[in-house]
Amino acid sequence: LLGAADAVRLLPAAQPPSTTGTSGWQEQLQRQQVAEPPPPEEAPAVSSRRPSPGAASVMEAASKAGRPFAAKSMGGFSPNKLGHRVELSKDCLSSTYTGHTGYEMHGGLIGDYPLRVLDDGAVYFEVEVTRVRDGLTDGITLGVSTVAPADIPEMPETVDGLAEACWAMGYDGAMFDGSADRWADIDWNGRDLFEGDRVGLLVTKDGQMRVFVNGQHKADGPHGIPVQQPLYAVVDLIGNTDGVKLLLDSQAPADAGCAKHPRDLAVKVKEQMEGWSRDRLGKLVELSEDALSATYNGSSRNFEL
Repeated sequence: LLGAADAVRLLPAAQPPSTTGTSGWQEQLQRQQVAEPPPPEEAPAVSSRRPSPGAASVMEAASKAGRPFAAKSMGGFSPNKLGHRVELSKDCLSSTYTGHTGYEMHGGLIGDYPLRVLDDGAVYFEVEVTRVRDGLTDGITLGVSTVAPADIPEMPETVDGLAEACWAMGYDGAMFDGSADRWADIDWNGRDLFEGDRVGLLVTKDGQMRVFVNGQHKADGPHGIPVQQPLYAVVDLIGNTDGVKLLLDSQAPADAGCAKHPRDLAVKVKEQMEGWSRDRLGKLVELSEDALSATYNGSSRNFEL
């Protein structure tokens, strides 16, 4: 409650307004979601090439996850879009940070194609740490992006520079949620890794990000990631991590379904909003007995919030 608004009342039974006059908003949305067939002249040509081995299962998994099928899945890091301080091997699997102090940044990497959709609708990738240094406060960062390498003019200083198209975990014990432009602390810091450690990143079919080290779940990151879109792996070589190798044959850990996020805990919650929370409200707000009406009690808008 800011500015001229000193009081509001929540209307739990409110319905979204109709935007079409005679038709409801739900009907309008359904019509928008029905894809019209392309004109004959714009229809794609039928390819004479057969799908690669396993393509049928990938298409099926993508369909179950509600994602558009990508003809190819990640086979390495993109050699065309990488940080200025990164050297990439010929097979595009191994990368080395070339900065001298570790503070030069520009260690970003992105997958050449979208991540493969697993049978359960999740995506997962894993890297092995091949080179480390000591003395810095942060470490490797892993994440995903909805932007393709070809659509990135230049790899930013750090991968969070991809802004609303990026979700990542690592840094100095932090996560970045690009869709909300939000940073938050997490219970894992990549600075303590050793050569040979394997770091995996999972995004569940529900859009929850999780990080694993040597198969062990370490922390949860951003949630609400748009898993219906193709997701590209991103890695940032910063801090104490100077080299990684992409492990194409890696498998998601058996306990990948574990989580610390409150939404996944076995607690009883109400199905829908019934009022304002009494446990979390501003110090200058007074709430009615039914938790529907709220009044601001500050005397001056210039000094009180």
